[in-house]
Amino acid sequence: MSDLNKVSSGVTSYDLDDGAVVFVEHTRELLRLNSTGAVIWHGLRAGLPFQEIVSSLVYATGAPDVAIRRDVAALIKDLKNVGVLRTNEIARRGGSPIDTAEPNLAAIRPLRRYENSQFREYEPAERCYQLVDFRFSLRTPTDSIGCEAGRLFSHLRLSDSSAAGGVVVEVVQDKNDWLLLYDDTVVDQCSSSSAVIPMLHANLLLTAYRTSDCKAAIHAAAVIRDDMCVLMPGASGSGKTTLTAAALAHDFRYCGDDLILLTDEPIRMRPVPTCLGLKSGSWNVLSGLFPGIHNLPTHTRSDGKQIRYLSPGHSIAPNYNSHTVTFLVFPVWTPGSVPKIQKIGPAEALAKVAASGYDLPNRIINQVVASLIRYISGMRCYEFLYDSIDDAVRALSELL
Repeated sequence: MSDLNKVSSGVTSYDLDDGAVVFVEHTRELLRLNSTGAVIWHGLRAGLPFQEIVSSLVYATGAPDVAIRRDVAALIKDLKNVGVLRTNEIARRGGSPIDTAEPNLAAIRPLRRYENSQFREYEPAERCYQLVDFRFSLRTPTDSIGCEAGRLFSHLRLSDSSAAGGVVVEVVQDKNDWLLLYDDTVVDQCSSSSAVIPMLHANLLLTAYRTSDCKAAIHAAAVIRDDMCVLMPGASGSGKTTLTAAALAHDFRYCGDDLILLTDEPIRMRPVPTCLGLKSGSWNVLSGLFPGIHNLPTHTRSDGKQIRYLSPGHSIAPNYNSHTVTFLVFPVWTPGSVPKIQKIGPAEALAKVAASGYDLPNRIINQVVASLIRYISGMRCYEFLYDSIDDAVRALSELL
């Protein structure tokens, strides 16, 4: 094999029924190869010359030499671009961070202490909550923001306020800005009152993840019925929250609509049951199931999108700590399609999880990747095509 096809260090591959997955340690990337791509990859790893790989595929498939030559060359080019193959050592910076529905997830300015008490007005009693393992007391102004903040976390409120402890979370108006404080430290801010609730929601969601003891976090929704759990990964805008809300109206129980945590082995799913964040495109779609949706306050996220928060109420799943996932389903809203659930292989499923968004609290290593691959390989995985919410929920029910 020539130097042009030399495999970079820190590259590991895993064979699966429907192809292979390649893990690039220095970029934290997972690459899915279909069955043909896996054959080419094995040839490259074995040190076979370009022409020998082409000839073996022509013999095995009967495809024209020119087509196989083109496909092999294209894959080699792609593998070079992501640092799997090299002429000289290639190292790309990057990773696969969660692309959450709320983009403002980290402090936008260096942390600073806030000591001005002039603008602080709180409700007489602090409200105490727990999201995953994160316990906090919430202090807000005594106005509409305070009422909406209380509604946002009402289903997470602790009955015994003395048991809260943890961090004091405050929303403070300081001149023209709204500040979010953790124990008097400014962690985020916005300039509009309509952006306060999305700012609070996004930060507490990520804090719950960062303070949890989990193996991984997946950008996904999850629901439960009859002790069977459906995990639905999807990128922002894929419609997973709309489908989740509709499922709750049909006796499914709620685990989360944005961020789901996975424990160490034996891997189980930990819910993160914040309110469902519904963007404007879903309001009319869900109005027949939730007639009060048009009366919910409208907020503006930092990306300019309008959002309303729907409380899960009493639909939160029982056994709060963790659940065994039964099905991995990837919903795809496809206009004009008949509802269709089709089985997919573990390599494709893993690629779709990565495309949906994921993160790991510690450095991603081969052992973690191998563990996640074993986990997904043992699950029933499906792609779910639909264009009607009612049909989608019906098909989801039939799957269970």
